[in-house]
Amino acid sequence: MYHFDRFFLGIGLLLALYGGPLIATQLESASGVWWKRVGVAALLLYGLFNGALVDVMMVHDANLAMVNPEIQVFGRVAP
Repeated sequence: MYHFDRFFLGIGLLLALYGGPLIATQLESASGVWWKRVGVAALLLYGLFNGALVDVMMVHDANLAMVNPEIQVFGRVAP
């Protein structure tokens, strides 16, 4: 099933409000457990790159080309 990522940005913000304190308590209780810190760092990097890619995909969306005449999509599409 296809979905637009931009519609899930609000849900991600809501989940971050609850996930942030959960991760903080897990890291405080993890004294000397390096794999939890590596997992949190990987999760944060994934979120950063995913958020950046959503912005790039929104800029290159074909629907934007229909509204903005400066973007020439029809010259690149084969008949």
